[in-house]
Amino acid sequence: MSDFRKARDFLLIFVMCSVWAGNYFVIKDSVAYSSPVLFALLRSVGAGILLIALARSELRMLKARDWAMLSLIGLFQVTLFYVPLNEGLKTVSSSVAATLVYTQPVFVVALSPLVGERLTPFKVAGVIFAFIGVGTIFLPDLEKSGLAIGDALELLASISWVISVLIYKRWKHSLGHYVVPGVQNMVGALFIIPFLALETPYLNLAAPPFLLDLIYIVVLGSGLAYVIYFRALTRMQASVFSSYLFMVPTLTTLFESLLTLTVPGIYQIVGTLMVSAGIVIVNRDFSART
Repeated sequence: MSDFRKARDFLLIFVMCSVWAGNYFVIKDSVAYSSPVLFALLRSVGAGILLIALARSELRMLKARDWAMLSLIGLFQVTLFYVPLNEGLKTVSSSVAATLVYTQPVFVVALSPLVGERLTPFKVAGVIFAFIGVGTIFLPDLEKSGLAIGDALELLASISWVISVLIYKRWKHSLGHYVVPGVQNMVGALFIIPFLALETPYLNLAAPPFLLDLIYIVVLGSGLAYVIYFRALTRMQASVFSSYLFMVPTLTTLFESLLTLTVPGIYQIVGTLMVSAGIVIVNRDFSART
C-alpha cells in the first residue's frame, strides 16, 4: 500500500471518527425535541433516502442473498444499535456512553478468527493498550457513574455492532459503498418501527436546534460516515480497522473540552497517547505482513 493511499485512508477514517464523536452530543441534545426511538427512526429513514438516491442505479444489481444479508446488517447495525444507543443516552453521559459503545474493537479482535483473520500478539496488545487508554481518559466520569440500565443498553449497542461487522466480513459482494448503507438504513428503519411502542413519541420538528441535529445525524452521522465506514471495512481487516475506532471516544472528550473551553486534564492527555500508541501497534503488525 502506497504512502499516499495510507494517508488518504487515515484522513477519511479520521473524518468518520470525528463525525461519530459529534454524534453523542447531537443525540443527547435531540432528547429535548424528539423521543429517542423516533429520532433513531428519522435518522435511519433520512440517511436511507439520501444514500439510495445516490445509488439508485445499483438497486437493480441486488440479488436475493444481498437483500438477506443487508437485512441482517440493517437489524444489527441500525435497529439494535441506534435504539439502545439513543435510549441509553437518556440516563448515561456522552463520555460514558462512548466508552461503553467503543468496547466494540475489543470484541471484534477477539472474534476476528471467525472471519478468517489471524489473531496476532500485536493486535491483542495494541487493542488492549488502546482500550485502557480510553478507560483512562474517562476514568473521572466512570468513577462518578453508577451502574444503570443505560450502561447495559450501550453495551448491547456495542455487541450488536460487533455482530454486524462479522456478518459483513463473511459476506462476499461487489456492491458500491452508497447502496450498502442506504439499504441497511431503510431496512433497519422498518425494524425500528415496532420499538416505537416502548415510548410515548414526541417531536418538535419546527425547533431550529432539532433541525440542525437531524441534518447532522442524517447527512454526516449516517450518510458520509457510513460510506467511509463500509469502504474502509471492505478494504481492511476488521480487527485492524476497528482499532481506529478508539479515536471516537478520544475525540469525544477532546471536543467536550473545546465546547466547554477547558484544558484537557492529565487523564485525557495520558489516555490519548495510549490510544494513539495502541493504534500504531496494531497497524505496525498489519503493515509488516502486507
